[in-house]
Amino acid sequence: GLDTDILDSRFIEQFKTFLDKPVHVLARFLTKQVIEKPTFLINENFLAARLGIDKNSDDWNNLLEKHINKFIYKGVFSNYFSRWWMHGIDLFWEKEFTQEFNLRNTSAAKRVELIIAKTGLKKLVPIQKQDKSKSEAFWVVCKATNVAIDTMDGFIIANQDDFFPWQEKEYVSINEALRPTKLDVWKDVAILEKNRLQKLKDLYGKGEQRIKQ
Repeated sequence: GLDTDILDSRFIEQFKTFLDKPVHVLARFLTKQVIEKPTFLINENFLAARLGIDKNSDDWNNLLEKHINKFIYKGVFSNYFSRWWMHGIDLFWEKEFTQEFNLRNTSAAKRVELIIAKTGLKKLVPIQKQDKSKSEAFWVVCKATNVAIDTMDGFIIANQDDFFPWQEKEYVSINEALRPTKLDVWKDVAILEKNRLQKLKDLYGKGEQRIKQ
């Protein structure tokens, strides 16, 4: 079925190495390395970002129930964590909209317009971008604040060099990088991002100094 056919073969190989280990070791691996990180399973914040829809929209739950929840993850720990198969979201999009619009590169407003036209759920509202962001083609969420951002408007978090191949890099937003609110969650930006962050700090810092005077 859907669940195993689409799994990354590298994940399957890694998973097999845990089968002769104690159950709690396997459980920890699944929660820490699959369910709690952006992978082939995504949480509701990522789901909303990738569909471009504000979760507070009146029709959000209707959309889930009628169209998206057929792709909900029903495996181990699904009673504790709500996750959706990213492959299923791709299928949903490809089936309905593939001819003209690539989900990844389409703005939130356009995604929502297309979804409303297809589903008839008119009370879906697009996510608004943060003031310092440029792109509205949201794809990830800020690790600290859960704000939806395009990867181009995010900073890669430090210490992700040893991550597994089925995991996606995690990001913080420009606002969070400039004025951290949850350093205990992300600690620092990656070394390759330091120069870019410093330039932004200089840019916005000067603006703030001018305002203060």
